[in-house]
Amino acid sequence: MEKKTTTSNSAEQIGYSEDLLMEILLRIPPKSLLQLKLVSKQWRSLISSTSFRLSQTRMKASLKPYALFIDTLSLASEIAVLPINPDDDVSTQ
Repeated sequence: MEKKTTTSNSAEQIGYSEDLLMEILLRIPPKSLLQLKLVSKQWRSLISSTSFRLSQTRMKASLKPYALFIDTLSLASEIAVLPINPDDDVSTQ
């Protein structure tokens, strides 16, 4: 039962953060975005906006992988979108 609450809280956090929602939607294929416009007025407005279209164009020009981290274990939940650089040397010591 607790897992459902955590999922719900994460979804609410994403829904309240228009910047985070935009970061996620920018990575969705264009055909799927047409269907996602039906989710809510907020999503339709965001996906239809000029700023979203410009961001989509910029995103396509610089396709780099990102990771989404949601910390729900601490009292103050945090969300972070971080770039992943495949050229970074990740060695364990």
